[in-house]
Parts: sequence; C-alpha cells; structure tokens
Amino acid sequence: MSSFLEVRTSDGKMIGKVGFDSDSDTYSFEYSVDWIASEGSYPVSPAIGFESHAKSSTVKRFIDNLLPEGDGLDAIAQSGRISKSNTFALIRTVGQESTGGLILTPPGFQFEHNEQPARLVTDEELLSRIKARDVMPFSVWDGKVRLSIAGFQDKIAVFMNDGKMFLAEHPLASTHIVKPLPRNPELSTVVANEYYCMSLADAVGLLAARTQIHRIPDPVLIVERFDRKYNAKLLCVDRSHVIDGCQLLDMPPQYKYERNFGGGRDVAHIRDGASLKQIFACATLSEMPMLFTQQLLRWALFQYLVGNADAHAKNVSFHVRPKGKIALSPTYDVVSTVIYNSLEDTMALSIGDEFKFEDIRAFQWAIFGAECHIPVKVLVTEMRRMAKNAIKHIAQETVDLSSLTDQERKDIQRIQYFIAQQSAALLRDAELVKEVQLSDVDAYPLSGHSAN
Repeated sequence: MSSFLEVRTSDGKMIGKVGFDSDSDTYSFEYSVDWIASEGSYPVSPAIGFESHAKSSTVKRFIDNLLPEGDGLDAIAQSGRISKSNTFALIRTVGQESTGGLILTPPGFQFEHNEQPARLVTDEELLSRIKARDVMPFSVWDGKVRLSIAGFQDKIAVFMNDGKMFLAEHPLASTHIVKPLPRNPELSTVVANEYYCMSLADAVGLLAARTQIHRIPDPVLIVERFDRKYNAKLLCVDRSHVIDGCQLLDMPPQYKYERNFGGGRDVAHIRDGASLKQIFACATLSEMPMLFTQQLLRWALFQYLVGNADAHAKNVSFHVRPKGKIALSPTYDVVSTVIYNSLEDTMALSIGDEFKFEDIRAFQWAIFGAECHIPVKVLVTEMRRMAKNAIKHIAQETVDLSSLTDQERKDIQRIQYFIAQQSAALLRDAELVKEVQLSDVDAYPLSGHSAN
C-alpha cells in the first residue's frame, strides 16, 4: 500500500511528492515536471537530484534529518500515537513546519486561513510550561507539537512580532526558536554561554544567527531563524530552503558524529560518520568554492577557539540555491562545552585525526589543511585572523554582558580565559604550520580515515 505527501514551497508551488510503500518498506521522491522547468528551482538535496532516481534509503535519510531527536521526537510520537520508527507518519504530522523551505502535506490538503490572530504566549505561560517539563513535553502546546527542528535540547518554534511571542498557523510560520535552560542544574548558565558565543561569532566575522536573552525571570534564549523572514506586506512568512550537514552528505542523523559508534576503545577506530574532510569536499557544489572553503574554515576555527566539542554535522547548515548550488548558512548552536564537567569534551569532528582540543597542534592543522584542500596560505591567514580578532573583541568587551547574573559572568570569564589560551596556541601554530612538510598526505596514515 502506497502513501504520498506533497512537497511544496511556502507560496504553494508544487516541488514534488515523497512516497512510502508499506508493503516493501520503501521510500521514493518524484519531482514535478513544472518545478524542474521553472526558473529558480532547486533539488531538495544534492543526493535527491533532478536527473537521478534517488534510492529509498536516501529519501528516508533526508526525512529522518527533518525530525527532532530525543524528547522532541518522543513528543511527536506520543501526541500522534505513532511509533518512533514510523518515519513517514511522523513527518506527515509535523511536515507543515519542517526546517527550511519545504512544506510536506497529504495530497489535496487545504490550509486553513484562520482569520483569528496568532495565539499569544505570555511570559507567565512560558515560565509555567518550562517548570512543567517533567510532566508535559515542552514542544506540545494546545495539543499540537510546536517543534519539527532537529536536535536534543528543549525548544519551541514561535512567530515574533513587535516583541511579542505567538504560536503561528499558516499562512504564518515560526520566525524564532525559544530555548529554555536544560534541566541539568550544572548547565544553569548555558543560555548566557550560547548568547556570548554567538555574539562573539558575529563580532569576529562569522555570519551568525541573531540571539537575545529574555528573562521571565528565568533566562531563555531567543534565536532568530535564518531560514524564515516575515513579509509584512503579504502578512506571511517567506521560507528559504536549507539542509544540514547530514542531508548534504546523505547520512542518517545518527552519523552526525565522525565516530558514529562512539569513542570507546574497541570502536574509536570506526569513522563512518560525517567528517570535516567530507564537508569541505562539498565546496565543488558551491558557486564560489573558495569563499565556501574560507567561510567553513572560519566556522571550524571558531569551534576550536571557544571549545565547542558538540560541533557536529547537524550543527552546520547550507542554503540550497537554484539548480542545487549551496552556500554556508549562518552559524548557530555554538556553546563552549569545555566549561561544564557533565558535557563530553571529545570533539564531534576531528581536526588532523585528533578529537581533543589539547592535542591539536601545528602538525594536526597541517594534516587538516591538506585533507580539506585548503591552501597553506589561506589556512595560516585565517588562523591568525581568527585568533587576533577573538583576543581583540574580548579585550574591547564587544559583547554586552550588562544583563548577566554574577554566576553567568563568572562562566563567561572562564570561556574568555579558554579562548585566550586557544588563541595563543593558534597564533603559535600558524607560524609552525608553514614549516610542516606534507608532500603527500597519504604518507601520514590516519587511523580512522579509511572509511572517508
């Protein structure tokens, strides 16, 4: 028995249909002929192209990466009484508000143009719902899942206008993400942590998603979505199509870490997951490969500087341009994980075959540059630039910390101290990288890269 979902743009244009055959347990994707012929059209991902028939496993992986993980996925399954393994039914439930520019609906689905204003969320209600997370999933409001965004952390998608927060229905859509503090008490400063790291990213030259702290009085982080823009003239929200690193590489969400089986002694050598080498190789899909490489290099260097061990393949995204060209999206989800004892300090993606920040030195940077086809001059220039910019903006107190609590400021100082150390190491290694001789990277076998 076959079922289909229509895949449309935010203005209703038919992109195609995604199908599922329950008898054979197979997925399919068929583009609309009119969509392929239209100006400005794009494939939904490089692996699901216009000219090739995508494999069932590829289509399923693409859909899996549209769904949230952890409690968010549990909430969708429970609210719809759907098995978590029933991918097609899950995306059918939340496909109207999927990440990026795609709207997935049953055939013939008619959007209700509600004349009532979007549903207001007050600070009092938001705080109450945060407090009640142990008994009610945070992503479920008014009996409906308000989240279809990948990731483990509690969050909801909202529409914001004139400083007010709403639960939006079509033709509106969410424009911001609201992230409360995790329930782990050790992470009581993570909202300030992410706000600081994201603000610093913007200051040092990375295009970064805008963030702000909103206190109710507990702090919540409000993140402006870079794949959505409110059209005040048409009273709707325009969507742009983005894909994450796993969709780019045609990998399931479980492969967002390079060591896809973890870092245990017996499995650490297995490296079938996403890697920086593979992501950098996608520069060939960009209209401006050198700019793509430079921007991605700055992203990787910044994760090293702030100590974000959780910079995995689903925490980097790409705009999909006409005819399938890609461009790096703004930076998001950056937290200095190294200041918390309860968080993993092993890096999600290796640099020069090393997964520990303290083990990355000039030789590892040289290996990284050679593997990712980054010219030595570009690598050295960006290492210096990023380190100097980080030191300068810390000294100039570019990021406004006036609204932070004393404990939040203390943790930001710890982050700044770590960044200063990393910057000094980066400046030192930038001088040494030029002296490393790697005539052929294959002469330096890397234990885990046979699978890449």
